[in-house]
Amino acid sequence: MPALEQTLFGLLVCGVVIVAILLLILVRLQQLLEMNRRRPRSAVEQAIERGDFEEIIRRAQKQLEQTPHHTRARWSLAKAYFAKEMWAEAKAEFETIGRNDPSWRVKFTEPYLDEIEKRQAG
Repeated sequence: MPALEQTLFGLLVCGVVIVAILLLILVRLQQLLEMNRRRPRSAVEQAIERGDFEEIIRRAQKQLEQTPHHTRARWSLAKAYFAKEMWAEAKAEFETIGRNDPSWRVKFTEPYLDEIEKRQAG
């Protein structure tokens, strides 16, 4: 087999292997998405779906009494306050999250804090 044919054959084999790997990845992602759809929703997730922000606030406050630095509970509380337009409370919670867990600051809390500032100014 001439060198060019060998090279082309090698590229074809590599391409087939890459396509097979990508198909396996896609199948696995589809399985994970299906598992996620079937998993039971937490009480907070159900309350969010219903728009029951009082329930979210109650549950988050209860969790924070037991674990004051629980970032996800504080996040739920801050977002519930934000949804209810309780700007001062939401701002305080978002700021606390940023202090307690700086990795959340830029990506998560700052956009909400900026929006609160706009809404309070306008």
